[in-house]
Amino acid sequence: MGALAQSVDGVEDPFMIEAMAAVKCLQFAKDMRFNRIVIEGDSVGIISWLNSTQLDFSAIGMVLAEGIDLIGHFSFCSIIHTRREGNVAARGLAKYGLSLDQEVVWMEEDPPFIYDVLCNDADNDFI
Repeated sequence: MGALAQSVDGVEDPFMIEAMAAVKCLQFAKDMRFNRIVIEGDSVGIISWLNSTQLDFSAIGMVLAEGIDLIGHFSFCSIIHTRREGNVAARGLAKYGLSLDQEVVWMEEDPPFIYDVLCNDADNDFI
């Protein structure tokens, strides 16, 4: 288990920020040496793009091309869409990231401000 939060300065396009976050997630999983990963995101466009093999030479396409390359480093990588209500922990990390001057990483622990969200999510998985 690991988590990461950071601020993104100079980017105003929400779709670009979602793309950058997805690539950062993949890079983080690679750096943590995870072999099998499942990534959930609430941006249908980004999820579809990462699951596609189609090249796109737009600015967002170039960012996501890096993500598509990173996917090849895992023995198993599933990238799936979840509704916004199912992505509360990620939103908590994103909000926290707005206040940061530098990247913050948690390894082998949960960020304290999303602990309750993660516990509630785990409880709902077993209902």
